[in-house]
Amino acid sequence: PTAGFDISTAVLTNDNLECLLLSSDEGAKVVCSLPDGRRTEMKLGQAGSPILYASNASLSRDGKRMMICSTITVAERDQKVCTGFLVSELDCSTGKIVKSSTYPFTPEIIEAISQKGGGYKHKKEYFINNFTPHPMELDNGELVILGCPEQLSSSVSTSAPNMNNQTREIATTTLEIGPVIAFYPKRGATTFEYAIVPRKMNLSSSAGSGTGSVRIVQIPGISHSYSNFTVSTLGDEILILYNDEEANLAKSENENISEAHSTKDLVLAEALIGKDKKMQYRKQIGKNLSGKYTYYLGNIAPTTSSSIIFPVGKQGMGFNARKTYYTNWCFLDVK
Repeated sequence: PTAGFDISTAVLTNDNLECLLLSSDEGAKVVCSLPDGRRTEMKLGQAGSPILYASNASLSRDGKRMMICSTITVAERDQKVCTGFLVSELDCSTGKIVKSSTYPFTPEIIEAISQKGGGYKHKKEYFINNFTPHPMELDNGELVILGCPEQLSSSVSTSAPNMNNQTREIATTTLEIGPVIAFYPKRGATTFEYAIVPRKMNLSSSAGSGTGSVRIVQIPGISHSYSNFTVSTLGDEILILYNDEEANLAKSENENISEAHSTKDLVLAEALIGKDKKMQYRKQIGKNLSGKYTYYLGNIAPTTSSSIIFPVGKQGMGFNARKTYYTNWCFLDVK
């Protein structure tokens, strides 16, 4: 049964076979339509395997396989930190997994990613926030997994008394956004290389109740579009478009990260990861926007292989809830 599952990814092979990756709080499963008309269902992460958190997939360059990547978490922590990832290759003509490898994060990798904005330190131990993986194949057939660690949290507190000794309940939602990371897993092994585009954002939204005897406040929402990015392959190189703080882009890769706390500080940036799997550069390419307007890279509409369109907008209050207002469209050529 697929009740309660949402479609994470849908692919259509060169042989017109459909494969769906479905996700829910209970896990992920793959549904495929086979050449003989039968439909197969297979759950990812069987008993005894690592605990999967987020799954995503893409079609291989030969148009015959589904490349599936799932991040791994642990059950004993309330915050679902990431401890590695699982890569599976599905033969769409049979509906069966033909290759599967787990890539655990070493303590050294966890510390390096955390220090670049991708996690946090508790006592003497480092942790990486989880992320949605984006698998893709390069022109040379090499697999790369891209992702951005982030953490969403909410809290309710009581304000200080006003002049009339009245207090309010304050609800706050905080979105912590980390770097864009490219992982290069070695097929058939458990090791990988990686490149980090460093950044860190700590964005929050608050709402308050009245001061009467009944004080009700709704947890405010916050857009995840600020953390999104888009990727284009230039042969075996990777071009990444993302949002970052202008002051952070002015720093060298080895300097401490300049953390963004407001969307008005964000600019459109470009980073290139070369054939050597190292970041070649990062720079600002979009002009500074006035107020709290920003580039919504989570709502991209590709027009051609070298051109994309995405909106410019901001969050604000609607009639009874926070809304996202799009005001302009940005046209960008990717070469």
